[in-house]
Amino acid sequence: MNKKINYLFIVIIFFTAGWSSIPKSDCPAEIKKDFPSTFDQVWEAVFEVVKNLRGTVIAKDKSSGLIVLYYNVCDSERNHELKQIYINVYIKSQSNANITSVYMFPKVKNGLYLKELDKYFFGEVGEILRR
Repeated sequence: MNKKINYLFIVIIFFTAGWSSIPKSDCPAEIKKDFPSTFDQVWEAVFEVVKNLRGTVIAKDKSSGLIVLYYNVCDSERNHELKQIYINVYIKSQSNANITSVYMFPKVKNGLYLKELDKYFFGEVGEILRR
């Protein structure tokens, strides 16, 4: 009976040690920015940003506010390695005000998240909306 308890204790230690060493993701679960514009204005601005980035729209559904896209970017930190960035963009109009929220879920093919991507993307959308 003592051996079974010892084995069980060892298994529990391995599981808890394994859970504590799971690496944290660099990719946040959700990146959100609100814009003081209508849904249609933000929808068109996102497509203009995609065009400026020479990106490709994989799927779009205006009724749900979903856009799936990808584009290639050169990573200067890794010997100018070309990376494919996939982005799920969800656009949602706030019912109580003239505010539209844009949610962005980026994923780089090799698993790394480019931290400046959201600032650049949202900055470009904001710049287009200010015109």
